[in-house]
Order: sequence, then C-alpha cells, then structure tokens
Amino acid sequence: MDIRKNNLLRYVLWITLLLGLLGIGFSCHKKAEDGPLQISIWYPFGGLTGQFFNSLVQEYEQVHPDIRIESVYTGGYSVTARKIITGIVTDLLPEGGIIPAAPLFTGRVGNYRIENYLNGSNGLDRNAFFSVLWDFNAYHGRVCSLPFANSTLVLYYNKELLIKNGYDPLRPPQTWRELEAMARRIAGDYDKDGNMDVWGVVMSNQDWVLKSMIVQNGGAIIDSTGQIPLFNSAESVEILDYWCYLVNERLMPMAMHDRARAQFLGGRAVFLLASSGLVNTFITTAKFEIGTAFVPQFNEANPYSINIGGVSLALFPSEPEKEQATWKFFKWLLSEDVLNRWAVETGYIPLRKSSIESDLIQQLFAEYPQYRAGFEQIAFAQTYQHFWQMGGMDEYLRKAIEKVELGVIKPRQALDEVAQNLLSDICED
Repeated sequence: MDIRKNNLLRYVLWITLLLGLLGIGFSCHKKAEDGPLQISIWYPFGGLTGQFFNSLVQEYEQVHPDIRIESVYTGGYSVTARKIITGIVTDLLPEGGIIPAAPLFTGRVGNYRIENYLNGSNGLDRNAFFSVLWDFNAYHGRVCSLPFANSTLVLYYNKELLIKNGYDPLRPPQTWRELEAMARRIAGDYDKDGNMDVWGVVMSNQDWVLKSMIVQNGGAIIDSTGQIPLFNSAESVEILDYWCYLVNERLMPMAMHDRARAQFLGGRAVFLLASSGLVNTFITTAKFEIGTAFVPQFNEANPYSINIGGVSLALFPSEPEKEQATWKFFKWLLSEDVLNRWAVETGYIPLRKSSIESDLIQQLFAEYPQYRAGFEQIAFAQTYQHFWQMGGMDEYLRKAIEKVELGVIKPRQALDEVAQNLLSDICED
C-alpha cells in the first residue's frame, strides 16, 4: 500500500476516534443506503404481555422495512419510572417509552411534543377514544402522552362458592352492602381451628381500591393544582371506617394484601378486588370458574365511578426523522385493529369507543364473559391531576391502611397524617 494512503487512512481513523470521544459525530440520520432507521422503545411488560408486545414490534417492522425498533424491557412499572428519571437527568432517553405516570416525565419537564403530532394532519381523532384517557395523559390540561395499556379495578369472584351457598353466580353483588351480606354468609372457620378457611373479600392494590371507594362516596384525592390533598375528608374517613368494620367482622383479613391474589386463587376468598389486567391470568390459572363484575358501589346516591390505571406512550426529544418514525409506530399501536388484539391478548382495556361492539371483542365476550366487566367499566372511569409526589402518596396510604387494620391508629388520624406528610413533600419540592 502507498505510504501516503496509509498515513491518510490512519489520520481519518484518528479524527473519527477523537470526534467520538468528544461526543461529536457525523450525521445520525440514516440514509437509504445505510439501512433502516433505528428507534428505541422502552417497555415494562414481562411474561406473555411482553412477548405479545414484541410480536407487534416484529409485525410493524415487516410492514415497514425501513424502520427497525429496538424494544428494551425495563422491568416493572416502578423500575421503569426510576430508569426514566435517570434518563432525563443524564439526557440518555430512548425515542419513546411505555411508562407509568407519563405526564410527570413529559409535561412536567416541558415536553409536549406529542401535541404537535396529535393535532397535525397525520394526527388522531381524540373523540374516537374515551375522554378520561386524555385526562389521564394530560399535565395541567395539556396532553403530553398517549393512552395505551390501561386498566380498571374489577370484582373477581369464586362462582363455585356462590353456588355452594345458594347464590346465583350470574348475579354478583352490585353494592358493598350486598357484598357484605354474601361474604358474611360464606366466610368462616369451617374446621373450627381458630383460623379462617374462607374470607369474604380480599384486596390487591389496596391504595387503588381505597381511592376508588373515596371517589364513589363523593370524596376527592387531590385538588386541580396537584398541591392540596383532599383524601382526608369526612367522605374518606367514612370509607376507612367501613374498611375497619370489614376487618373487625372477620370478613376481610388484616394486613395481608400482598397475599390477596394467592388467597383467592387458592379458594380461600369469595371476592377479590384487583386489576382488570389480571383476567387472562386468572382464567388460565384458577382451578375453579371465576366471575367478574363491576366494583360494588359504595354510595348509591352518587353517580357510579371508578379510577383508571395503567401506562402510557411517551415521546422523548430526538432527531426529527426518528421522532416522526416513533409517532407513526405509536399511531399504528392505537389503530382499532391493533388495540383490539392487544386487549384480547393482555386483558388491558380496548381504548376506542367503537371497540366494544367490534366482532373481535364481542367474540371474546361470548367465549370469555369475564372480560366484559373490566372493558365496560372504562365508560365510568375517572382520574385526578398528576403530581410529582403521586407515588409517595400511594406508599403513605398503603402504610396507613395497614396500621388502621392492625388497630394501631384510627382512620381519621391515619388519613390526616398521610395528608400532612404529603403536603410537606409537596412544599419541599
């Protein structure tokens, strides 16, 4: 090789390395001759849900060979949230993510990029979706993320236990008083060893259950600014008083919420309150036939309501070409066909108003009527203002619930303490 060419090659390689070390690179935009444009998407789904999400990614890539999607599993909801926080601090974020409390990691830091696409010529018809979904994905009134994997609470019940005790399994309780009466008749220490063989009701996600019951009773969680806690009102205290009553009457176990699902699936509880996203798992793993129903109404004088949960699609700042590619992928995920298939495979709610009447969802209801309650409850769902200390509030509530159940503290004092602790956190931020 000519020595001059050799020296030139070494010089180019040295310059390229130096630019890389300095963080200066050549254009990152993929040209046609360089191969497909690559975008990265973080997601929090494990198990079968994660597998199905990745099958959707592969399906999209087959139809769009100019795009390659690096789907990265980031752990559960809380782990994913921590990684997003780290990514914001270090400026090392993917192009997009499926994340919890998305408005806190987009709108709160001034990222409303999704609005440009949502309202653009290639946008989405917001009216095709349930309005609560846009509230759930807004920060101070501005949409900053997109709905995707949403769920509601559902009342699961053991049909065999109802039949055995003379109840019609097709007529589950509609109010808490009806549930209480049925639970009282079925729950018991059958072998008289001092331990309950069957509980009336168990609750997973107890903070979610408590907040939903508070709203059902006419209370509220936080004010519209996300600055003033409202969950220690008289309406809220009434709920936690009733909660204690269920424990004291031995209809619900104390401080065992982490074992609620296992107790129900083991046939040791008549009713379970848990996420609608578990319906497929319960259908396939329970050794008895399960039923599902709307969460019982606490105060019949108020309109029926339920709190919504789940994770959202977030668009993070990147190069224009990658940002547009991410939007197109998100829009495809939110198409009716994909959303309906997602709902069937995962148990997450079909988000479009037209989905419930689609052939696919109606066929699902015919084969597995247990899906119906969670899917139809979305029409009655509501949410509250996102605020930075949301996670801390839920942790405070879980601890307060446990102390109340154990008799360490009274409901009024417990909720006042949570409100004071949360207010202190908000003031310190």
